[in-house]
Amino acid sequence: GYYAKKGHKLPSVKSVLLSFIGDQNIPDSEQRATVELLPFFIDEHDTKTKEFLKGLFEANEINGQKTKLAEAANAVLIQTYKDEDAINWRIEQIKRPLLLERSEGAHTPSDEELEIDWMSFAKPLLDLRDEKYLQKFLELLAYSFKVIEERRDRKYWEYVNYLWKIAIGFAENLKENGSFKPLLTLQDWAYKNASGENSNWLKARIRELRGIFINEIGKQL
Repeated sequence: GYYAKKGHKLPSVKSVLLSFIGDQNIPDSEQRATVELLPFFIDEHDTKTKEFLKGLFEANEINGQKTKLAEAANAVLIQTYKDEDAINWRIEQIKRPLLLERSEGAHTPSDEELEIDWMSFAKPLLDLRDEKYLQKFLELLAYSFKVIEERRDRKYWEYVNYLWKIAIGFAENLKENGSFKPLLTLQDWAYKNASGENSNWLKARIRELRGIFINEIGKQL
């Protein structure tokens, strides 16, 4: 891992890692960890590994649900290859509502609570860091207001807030590109589409985002 993180791609290591995946003698959790290591040893030009990961994603499904191994392959397809099908699949999964009513006191957090708080599943999308994907996140915001309108139930508020955090998080990462355009596009969308008391949190975060962009881009000048 050390040499890979320093930018040295080691083909022999990649071959060993790939040989672990699909080996029935290796636990699924270790195979998943192996897939997660692959970005250190591949780049976007490695089409052979890309096809391997696509096959891994397609093959790993139980009762119509993708396995954690398939999700790991999907994450690498996004992280390394910016694969459009992989991006769209993950967005569609995020559009499946997470119902959460928080428990008071000490408790074991549910999968839904962990994702809403830490956004691990959404992270590959947040790390795209390219303005050309902004429209996908504006569409996610539009979907969030559809959820508010159609499901007037407080159990969905945590999920709606989760969608907003994803969109804001993606937009915030774009500040590193040195342009105010993503912020202005987001502000314009909110002005036209986010109305009523339900959107106060979103509007407040966009105002905060304005200050973040000003500070970051100011440092770049």
